[in-house]
Amino acid sequence: MVSYTTTPTVPPTIQRDRFIQFARGFSILTIVLFHYFRLAPLPFFVSKAVQLGGTGVHVFLFLSGYGLSLSRYRDWGSFFKRRFVKVLVPYYVGIVLIFGLNLWLHIYPDGINELLSHLLLYKMFIEPYTRSFGGHFWFISTIIQFYLLFPVLIRLVERLGSVRSMLFAIAISLAYSLFITYLGKAGVRVWNSFFLQYLWEFTLGIIVARNQLLPALLKRPWYVYLVLAMLGISITAGLVLKGGQTGQIFNDYFAFVGYVCACVVLYRMGNVVTGINTFVLWVESFSYSLYIMHMVPLSIYLTFYPQQRLTIAIIALIFVAALGLSLLFNQGIKRLLNTSLFKTS
Repeated sequence: MVSYTTTPTVPPTIQRDRFIQFARGFSILTIVLFHYFRLAPLPFFVSKAVQLGGTGVHVFLFLSGYGLSLSRYRDWGSFFKRRFVKVLVPYYVGIVLIFGLNLWLHIYPDGINELLSHLLLYKMFIEPYTRSFGGHFWFISTIIQFYLLFPVLIRLVERLGSVRSMLFAIAISLAYSLFITYLGKAGVRVWNSFFLQYLWEFTLGIIVARNQLLPALLKRPWYVYLVLAMLGISITAGLVLKGGQTGQIFNDYFAFVGYVCACVVLYRMGNVVTGINTFVLWVESFSYSLYIMHMVPLSIYLTFYPQQRLTIAIIALIFVAALGLSLLFNQGIKRLLNTSLFKTS
């Protein structure tokens, strides 16, 4: 077994940095609201603005690369055990619970074949299964691909250095985007969620962590982030409005910059305005559980009230229900992972 210990270039406290936690919590909030509001009748420009919330998944991928690079493991065996227990156990429990609920309420047109595609991890290769039980589980397939690739990526960054490995990752992601656009597959989930599409942001997370860049980046004046946020969001909007499906697949770079900078601005505001950071950090404490379960209350509502419009008040009630359900699920998962069967350290 190949030994693996990342160089402790960053103090352990940075791994738990409040901004990283804030960014994770902010990301899940915008993802959930994106999934909810995209089904609501909104004015044209508002509906387009809501789509920026989906950029939170890109930040999750960046944070995954960042966090893994700060971690220490005895060998690759312990690395994979810890990673897959942390990700797959909640996912498997969640999907089985959703499957059981679906047998009772019939909120999804999915059955045992779709369940098996999740449990055996082949749904990421079969398009009809990628959207089963809510559709948002594509992200877990992508992050699993990155976990499998991480031993190769970390060695690549060590060998090429930060600049060359970042340029290499961007080139690969751009080439893949061009390839699937040429094939006419840009709107097909099994193609546009493949890890090569997001290689650049996962690699960026590795580089930022290994070079201790985050503290320096966060010291920039707030107005720099405000300008970059406005610029990134404006370019993204232009690509979405004028570029169609092709524009959307190439806007990740600008959306990522705009989204992260907006996140920094909001984080700094939260240091002054009481309650913002507290709420976002609270949500972060069960963010993965919220991601797994947040579509269930919405799907139940849409099943039993299909003709009723999704108003802001109804979305707020669904959101509160999602928080409650996710908290219960998170507590159950914590107890399960604390049993001897799943202890990883």
